[in-house]
Amino acid sequence: AELLELAGAAYKLLIPIYEHMRAFDFLHVAYGHLSEVYRDVINVVGRLHGQPVSYSRL
Repeated sequence: AELLELAGAAYKLLIPIYEHMRAFDFLHVAYGHLSEVYRDVINVVGRLHGQPVSYSRL
C-alpha cells in the first residue's frame, strides 16, 4: 500500500506541471493512473480490514 501511495504522490506533483503546460493528453493519462492507484489502495485497505470493497468504474 505504501508503494501505491508513493505513486499517487508522484502524480500529484506531475499534474500541476501538466496543467501549466496545458498538456491535456498527459493530464488525461495522469488522472487515469492516479485514479487506478487510489482504487488499488482502497482495495488493499479493505482487504486488510476484511471488508469487501465495491466501486463503480466510470
